[in-house]
Amino acid sequence: MKKLFSTLLFLSSLQISFAQNTDGEALFATVKKFVALGEHRTGTKTDFATSQWLKNDLDKWGFKTEFVTFPLTQFFFEKGNISIGSKQLDVLPLWPVSPKINLSQNGVLVNGDKAKDLSEVKGKLVLTTLPQAGGALNEAIEKHLDKFIQAGAKGILAITPSNTGEIVAHNTRESTQAWAIPVWQVASKDTVLFQSAITSGSEIAVNIQGKSQAIEARDIVGRIGNGKKYVVISTPISGWFTCGGERGPGLATWLALAEWVSKNPSQFADYTFVFTGNSGHELDNHGANVFAEKAAPKPEDTRLWIHLGAAIAAKAWKKENGQLILTDEVDGNRTIYYDESVADAFEKSFANIKARKGKGTTANKGIVKPGGEGSLYQAKGYKNLVSLAYGHRLHHVKTDDENTTSPALLVEITDALKAFITAELQK
Repeated sequence: MKKLFSTLLFLSSLQISFAQNTDGEALFATVKKFVALGEHRTGTKTDFATSQWLKNDLDKWGFKTEFVTFPLTQFFFEKGNISIGSKQLDVLPLWPVSPKINLSQNGVLVNGDKAKDLSEVKGKLVLTTLPQAGGALNEAIEKHLDKFIQAGAKGILAITPSNTGEIVAHNTRESTQAWAIPVWQVASKDTVLFQSAITSGSEIAVNIQGKSQAIEARDIVGRIGNGKKYVVISTPISGWFTCGGERGPGLATWLALAEWVSKNPSQFADYTFVFTGNSGHELDNHGANVFAEKAAPKPEDTRLWIHLGAAIAAKAWKKENGQLILTDEVDGNRTIYYDESVADAFEKSFANIKARKGKGTTANKGIVKPGGEGSLYQAKGYKNLVSLAYGHRLHHVKTDDENTTSPALLVEITDALKAFITAELQK
C-alpha cells in the first residue's frame, strides 16, 4: 500500500512538472506550421518539406537521422472540377490512379443505384453512393464499384458518405488495383445537382489536371541513446489534405517528446529511442511497412512502442441552434489501445484522460483495437504497444485545419505520454 501511494505521488508530481514545462502555444504552432505547408499527399513537395523539417529538428537535438526511401508511382493531382451547366463542383480522383486512363471525361450521367438493369450504365457516367463511410477502401466498396466497371460504365462519380457533406478521401489498401476506368470522389452536398443533371439528360464534364510519376518517397527516422533496448515512437506524416486535426496533434506531440527525450539523457540511459515519421499512410500504410521491414528494431529488442495516429487531441462537436459547432472539450471518442504488459503505468498516467481505452494482449486484442498503423505493428509481433488513433468529424476532408485542436488539448496528451513513458521505463 505504501509503495502504491508513493507511485501515485510520484506520477502526480511528474504531471504537475510536465504541465509547467510543456508549452501549449509551441505545440499549437507546430500544428499551424504543418497545416500552412499545404496538402500532405505522399511524395509531394509538401510531404518532402515536412520530412526535411522534422529531420532538421531532430538533428538540432542530437539525433542520428536518415531518410528511409521507398519507390512509388504516385498520381500528382493538381486541380479538378465537374461542370454541370454553369455550376462548378469539387472532385477528387479515387486512388490508385492508372496512368493509362484519361481522368477528364464528358458524358450523360445516370443513377447506377436506381438502374433496373446494369446494361443501362454502358457507355455512361455513373452516379453512385459508396456503401460504407469511413475514409478507407474495403472489399464491399471495391465490389460495389467493380459491378459498374464490368457493366461497361465510362466513368464513376462516387458520392462519399459524410457528416459534413464534403468529399471524404479514401485510403487505398494493398489488394486494390488501379481502376480500369476513371473513378471520381464527389461530395454528398452536391447530390441534388447531380440528380438534376440526370433528370435533364444533359451532359456533364469532369476536368482533372495532374500526372502520374515514378518517385522515391521517404520516411524520416531519428535515433538517440546507446541502450540495448529500444523505445519506438511513430507517427504518420502524410494524408490527403492539410490534416490539421488528423495529423497535426500526433506530429506536434512526436516532436515535443523527441525534444524532451534529448534533454533528459541520464533519465533514459538504458534505452535507445527511435522516432519515425512515416509517409505513405493514405496508400495502405506504405511507409510504415517499409520502416517496420527495413529500419525498426526487432520485436524482441523493443521495450516499448507508442504510436501517435490520427486525431489524438481533436475537439468535440455539439449541436447548437440546429448547427454543429466545435467546442473546447476533447473528443472523448478518441481510442487508445494499450497492451496488458504496460497496463499498470498506462492506467495511472491516463486516469484523467477522456478516451475509449482498451486493454489487450497478443491472444486477446481487446474491445478497442490498435488503430491505423498500430494494428500493423501489432501484427508484426511488437508488444508493449500503446496506439492512439481516431477518425474525428473532419477526418479526410479539406476543412480539417488547426482549429480542430487547441494548445490545452495538446498539452494534456503530451503530459500524459511523458508521465507514462517515465513510469513504464522505471519499472
